[in-house]
Amino acid sequence: IYDKTGPGIRIENRLPSSETTLKKELEAYLETPEAKWLAREQVIMLGGLAFDKNYDSQKAVARAQKTIARFGFVGFSEQMAQVQHQLSTLLNVPIDIQKVNTTQQWLSQEGYSRNDYYEIFDDSIREKIRQLSEDDYELYNYARSLFAA
Repeated sequence: IYDKTGPGIRIENRLPSSETTLKKELEAYLETPEAKWLAREQVIMLGGLAFDKNYDSQKAVARAQKTIARFGFVGFSEQMAQVQHQLSTLLNVPIDIQKVNTTQQWLSQEGYSRNDYYEIFDDSIREKIRQLSEDDYELYNYARSLFAA
């Protein structure tokens, strides 16, 4: 799933309770093989299996781009109203897609405020996620070049 910032990493159910520990745990998590895998999730899913498991290569991105080029429709969450209209027209059925920020909801349920969220996901964390997700960002930008209105 893409949002206006591009691909992301799911962190729900992996985080401890204190804000300081939460940030440290997130920083540590971003160094794990799981985080590195999830950061390239779209390239991996759309590019197919690479026998050498090298999903961060340009070959993997190129395979994923070929797959996207065959799609008839790609929607972007930051254009949800437009996506609903286009998909409804394409399928000739009413479409009502609900957009939910599950990370923000989860943090809220755990007692974190919006300010806590921005302190935890500061510029250094966001930059680390951007670096890990570089291939998915490239794929996102390619998809936008083909399908964004």
